[in-house]
Amino acid sequence: MNDSKKFSIVVSIMIIVLVIDVSLSSATTVTSMASAWGIGVFTVTVVAYGIGQYFILEFLNRKSRVIKVNLAFFKVLSSTVTIIQYVLTALFGIILVQILLNWHYFTIVVNLASTISYALAAVTIGILTSKFFLWYMSNRNFVVLLYSVSTASVTITMLLTLVFVSIALSTLPGERSQQSQAPALFFPLNTSIGIIQYVYATSVVVSFALLWSSTVMLLHQYSKKLGRVKLWVILSLPLAAQMCIFFLVIPIESSQIFNYISLPNAAKIYINIFGLSLPGILAGIMFGVPFLIIARSISHSSHLRDYLIIAGFGLILFEMSGAPLEGTATGPYPPLGLASVLFAGLSSFLILVGLYYSALSISENSSLRQSIRESALKETKLLDSIATADMEIEIQKRVMRITKAQANTIAEESGVETAISFNRY
Repeated sequence: MNDSKKFSIVVSIMIIVLVIDVSLSSATTVTSMASAWGIGVFTVTVVAYGIGQYFILEFLNRKSRVIKVNLAFFKVLSSTVTIIQYVLTALFGIILVQILLNWHYFTIVVNLASTISYALAAVTIGILTSKFFLWYMSNRNFVVLLYSVSTASVTITMLLTLVFVSIALSTLPGERSQQSQAPALFFPLNTSIGIIQYVYATSVVVSFALLWSSTVMLLHQYSKKLGRVKLWVILSLPLAAQMCIFFLVIPIESSQIFNYISLPNAAKIYINIFGLSLPGILAGIMFGVPFLIIARSISHSSHLRDYLIIAGFGLILFEMSGAPLEGTATGPYPPLGLASVLFAGLSSFLILVGLYYSALSISENSSLRQSIRESALKETKLLDSIATADMEIEIQKRVMRITKAQANTIAEESGVETAISFNRY
């Protein structure tokens, strides 16, 4: 079995584990999970997280060696991400040991772990945003512009998420035990944290809409194969589900009109799982599918196909990392949903590596560029656009480095100073 299949299997298993983790997390605001089976599920989640992120990081390290270019910055970033992920695994393990030995855990450990994960996600997506804008400035493709704006909005959302979760967890007692309650988070708008929560929720809606629009633009030509009606049904389901969260489920839960509090716990759990958690998972799958579709259509480069699969799975995991937010921020016992939150940083890195290395892989191979350019699948035009832009930027950098190196010599020999500005490059 080759590395790509192993990677796909490992990530698929992790997605299944995280679906269970997210679903149970959404139920913690209704019923206690402080039973033997709840702690057992949490233990399995911690172990699966540690093993899964180890295999993912090893796979990324092996794939990064294929690109034969000087990527000192990416090497540093990769090493930093690896260190941070092992720190997060250690913090996750500390929480598990505290629960198994002392029947409680410290809130500050969860706060620290989630803060680190969201900070890493914000930085990584921010880097990807800058790459998208550079690609757009060099090769003005509308889909690239949409992804530029989408990733910029996601970066802002990650920063707001970091602030909101950190403040919410800091309002809880220092220790969380079997007796701890995990009420739903609805803060009044006349409070500081209520305003932050409102701005955060708004940014989630905006970033989702932008990312959805980018996906639609990328996939609209695929309607020739799938059928226009069927494609729009598939694309509309996640949007409808996400809109239901903010305009139906949350208003119902926070309103006294519908008498949500008096509903049986079983009904509340169903509402939380199918109304809050699963729509986010469905959206993540939809955002990742375009890149998996493109990967299947490429037979002339196994490396490029692998990078696109990395990007596709990264998008799925990234969207899932935001699904258990409300549960995690309430400090449930055990902290179900934390595994998904801790994947925010790593999944962001998967997206960055997948897309950037795809562009590099194409720009380095002239025959591959020509094959993609002639492809009947219009979705691959995004790859052609960012790869061509990246190649042009790299050529500009090389020219400017050579010119800068020779500037002093030219000035000495001709007596005329160069009037070229090097700051832009």
